[in-house]
Amino acid sequence: MKKNVLIKAACMVAVLGAMVLWSCSQDEEIEEQMEWSKKAVKKSLASDNLICRENYYRDITFMFPTHPYLTEKGYYEIYVEVYKDTLAETYEHKAGFLTTPNNPPLTGENVYVNVGPYWYLIEIVVTANASGLHTGYSFTDILPHPKDGNGFPNEY
Repeated sequence: MKKNVLIKAACMVAVLGAMVLWSCSQDEEIEEQMEWSKKAVKKSLASDNLICRENYYRDITFMFPTHPYLTEKGYYEIYVEVYKDTLAETYEHKAGFLTTPNNPPLTGENVYVNVGPYWYLIEIVVTANASGLHTGYSFTDILPHPKDGNGFPNEY
């Protein structure tokens, strides 16, 4: 009889232990799901707001230093955009061609934006190849500061 009671008690302890372990694992899973839900909501609320977009129209004459007699002209429609991440309060920028350039015999035409210590001072670099040579042309501009909006930074 004692043996029977001990077996039943051991079984009950084992079942109770299994239930406690299962309950704990469920709590961890629920907690993990809640964390994922919070991250998903935060991400869905975050957005990259377009702060500024500038378009530039440039006739560029490329000169190739190693071949001074070689000059080629190209026409470019360039855009520069600045975005602000609503959660991280950071600024991103991108640049590109409004229309794909077609300036034969120039090939491999690209545009890049270099940002100075503050994002509103930018250098736009256009590069191209001709006759197996590579060169670039750059110009600078100042974009309106997002905190200020009047075209001049309110901090130095």
